[in-house]
Amino acid sequence: VNKFGCIFSSPPYYTLEDCKVGKQSIFKDDGLKSYDEWIETYVEPTVKNCVNYLINGGYLAINMKNTLCLSMYDDIYKILSENDELVFVCEERLKNIRRPSSKKKLNTDEKIMVFQKMEPKKPSQRSKRPE
Repeated sequence: VNKFGCIFSSPPYYTLEDCKVGKQSIFKDDGLKSYDEWIETYVEPTVKNCVNYLINGGYLAINMKNTLCLSMYDDIYKILSENDELVFVCEERLKNIRRPSSKKKLNTDEKIMVFQKMEPKKPSQRSKRPE
């Protein structure tokens, strides 16, 4: 615990990515997890693990985007911003200019949200995401 100064994660996009290696985060014994189950059993524990391993003052950066059907970026942002040990630092746009896609006008831009681990804060000290 408290070993890393920076953690970067690009989690799978629920059912949109299949890494083909090991047990996938979207499956349970009797089939596919719902999106809410995936958030609860994969995303939330992953975030908790990352925060536990960050040193105070360390940074957690997550690459994610909303899709047409799911608000993954917004949902992960909400989980991070509700953590009393994290403070929102910035949001950067990652422009994927040459990403292979069968859809010519598919928006492949993604965002990276950056949070910093601090001592637990009071609700009045929470920073807000830019609109």
